[in-house]
Amino acid sequence: MAEKEKDIIARAQDNFKSCLDWEALTRQRFKEDMRFLFADSDNQDQWEPSVKARRHMATQPMITINKVHTHWLMIVNQMKENKPSIQVHPTNGEASYEAAQIYEGLIRHIEYKSNAKVAYDIASEQQVGGGIGYVQVITKYADDSTFDQEIFIKEIPDALSVYLDPHIKKRDGSDAKFAFIYEDMPRREFERKYPNVKVPTTNGNQQWVTKDIVKVATYYEKETRKEWLYSITNDDGSVKFMRESDITVEE
Repeated sequence: MAEKEKDIIARAQDNFKSCLDWEALTRQRFKEDMRFLFADSDNQDQWEPSVKARRHMATQPMITINKVHTHWLMIVNQMKENKPSIQVHPTNGEASYEAAQIYEGLIRHIEYKSNAKVAYDIASEQQVGGGIGYVQVITKYADDSTFDQEIFIKEIPDALSVYLDPHIKKRDGSDAKFAFIYEDMPRREFERKYPNVKVPTTNGNQQWVTKDIVKVATYYEKETRKEWLYSITNDDGSVKFMRESDITVEE
C-alpha cells in the first residue's frame, strides 16, 4: 500500500473516532425518538423499560395510544405536498434569465431521472421523526461504452449511516472537512465483491467488522490548496483575472 493511502486511512480512522465520540448521545436519542414514533401496543416502545418490567411482572395491562405518529404524519404529508424546489437565479452581468431557465430545466430532468421524490420523502420522514435526514448527489457513467457521467440524486435510507465532521459551524454542514457514508454488507457478499481483501472474522473495532456483517464506507475529504489569482490590465484598460493554473510560462 502506498504511503499516501496509509496516511488517508489513518486520518479516516481518527476522523471516524471523533465522529463516534461527538454523535454518540445524538444517535442514541435519534433511535429512541424513532422507536417512540412507531410505538404500538405490541412493541410498547412508549413505556419506560423499568415501568414495563414491573407491569409485566404484575401481569398488568399496557395500552399504547400513539398520538405522536398522527402529528408526524400531518407534518410529513404537508412537506410532501409542498416539496422543496431548486431555483436558479442570474446573479451577475454575464448571467441571463434564459440561461437560468436552462439550468433549472436540467435540474428538473436530473430529479425526474433520479426519482428524487423518493429521496426527498425519506429525508423528510427521518428529519421530522428523528431530527435529521439526508439525500446524496452522485455521478455515474452513462453506460459501459463511454466516459460521460450523469448526475443522480440518491436516497439515504438510514440517516445514521452518515457521519459529518463534528466541527461544522453551519447547520447544513456545508463547511464540513470530511464525511462518511457507510452500508452494512453481508460478509459473504463482501468476500464475493472484494475477493482480494482479507477481513478477519472479528477485530478490535466491533464498529466495522462482525462475524456476519462488514461495514463498507465511502470516505469524503475536502482537500485545500493555495492558489494565486492575478489581475492583468489589457491594452484597452480592461482588467482580466487569471488563476495561476491557467497561466502558461514559456522559456
